[in-house]
Amino acid sequence: AVSPSAMSDKAEAVSFLQRPNEKGVSVYSHLTDVLATILASNPADALGAFEALSAKVKSSSFDPAAVTVPPPPPTTAPEVPDSGWLERDAALLKPGSEDEADGQIPPSLLDDARLLDAAGASLSPEETYRAHLSLCALQRTAKLQSVRFFGKILGTAADYYVAEARRAEPPEPPEASEPSATPAEEY
Repeated sequence: AVSPSAMSDKAEAVSFLQRPNEKGVSVYSHLTDVLATILASNPADALGAFEALSAKVKSSSFDPAAVTVPPPPPTTAPEVPDSGWLERDAALLKPGSEDEADGQIPPSLLDDARLLDAAGASLSPEETYRAHLSLCALQRTAKLQSVRFFGKILGTAADYYVAEARRAEPPEPPEASEPSATPAEEY
């Protein structure tokens, strides 16, 4: 059995051996490196090779003064991979006139984005905002009563955004064509 004083002496001894010198190397870490090198190289005379390996490990220890830090890379403006969307979407950012609004309620995609995010099926904030602006523009230009974001389909060539819309007025019926030779009631 080991006495408590011996445990305390052992802890003090390990603590003493782990104190680093000015280069940040301790006796403990040096001995660990020397023993690892001896085990890796497996010399025929390990005791005879101990001093030479110790000197080799000691000479290869890290010297912070010998390290030169390379200068940071020059900073350049990040390249925008596709700035074409900026020109295409610039019209969406222009506010519409009061005449165009006609009391229409804009879609609530920005409010729904928090719910979609909580469900784990969200768009990025930029994509959400651009989709919201697109839905507002669609509602305004097509004179729709309401527009609601339905989802996004990820395609191989392109992604597709799906919206549900309700017209303010029913569509005009198609022009009447000549009746077919056989009316449907005769079947």
